[in-house]
Amino acid sequence: LRLAAEASELRCGHREAIAILEHAFDLTGHFPKVEVPSAQLRILERLQAIVMFTLDPSAPQVYEALAGRAAQCGAIDTQVRALIEAAIVWCSFDSEQSIRRLDRALELSAQQVDSRARAMSRASCHFWRTQAGVWSDADASAFEEAFAELQGSIDGQAPGEYLIWWSQLLYMRSEYRESRRCATDGLRKLTQGVDGTPLVTLPQMYCVWALVIDALFLGEWGEALREIDAAFALMTQNEYGGLAHAFTSARAWLSVLAMDFHGALALCQSGAEAGDLVAPASRRLYRVVAATAHLGLGNHERAHELLTLALRDMERTHVQLDWQLT
Repeated sequence: LRLAAEASELRCGHREAIAILEHAFDLTGHFPKVEVPSAQLRILERLQAIVMFTLDPSAPQVYEALAGRAAQCGAIDTQVRALIEAAIVWCSFDSEQSIRRLDRALELSAQQVDSRARAMSRASCHFWRTQAGVWSDADASAFEEAFAELQGSIDGQAPGEYLIWWSQLLYMRSEYRESRRCATDGLRKLTQGVDGTPLVTLPQMYCVWALVIDALFLGEWGEALREIDAAFALMTQNEYGGLAHAFTSARAWLSVLAMDFHGALALCQSGAEAGDLVAPASRRLYRVVAATAHLGLGNHERAHELLTLALRDMERTHVQLDWQLT
């Protein structure tokens, strides 16, 4: 069943792969009792790698189950990672839930035996706190400290994904050229030895987002558009329609900057028509971009309506990077 799920995912049948793994999980009830926790742990680890990008509100339950099984098996590294990944998924739906899990993961990370693993956990927790909540200089500094520790470890290099997380913080500091360099270096590390078109990974997606932002603010709009189009094609090829909308909203933003207000509104309309397929963060960005386009066209009342809707959503529940839109 595990092999069937892997084959299904490679064909981009994510729903089919999830169904197969859920069936495999149910079958573990027939295993000898002593083998059940470790068998379920292996299945949940595979399942969590698939549900990350489905933008399904039930996805955090997979990570909660994985964290619970890992605790039962004494697998502290897996437990910490599962809590962090649960927090990442919660980022799209409820920042408060996300931060709770990050705080728990940070607490547990002190029990990790390997110092490099502890540094990676600390870096991840502090980075995702900057994404989930309001901007915090303390979290940014704590990430930088853990990142420096990784850079100073035995091999003298941080893993590719942490270079990409660092690139996000750099563009937030308006250090666009250094952000681009770190994102590019991180992606090169992640894709070394990968043949053909890679499956979508979270660091890969954030790398492209950093490259888009960097190009936009460096005035290289043609490059930004190429990155957006390539990312959209990759998300679509891997059947992650919800994530494709993150880059459609970026294209709409670029259209506004280019004063193509009608083009921006057409793109924002595609997001409105997609409904729940669009993550809350992208939905709010669509509304803010559409409001800006309406302002450009002199439709002040409609712009006010859209901004009011976005603010009401933010007052109801905070999600990823709300602070950048307010």
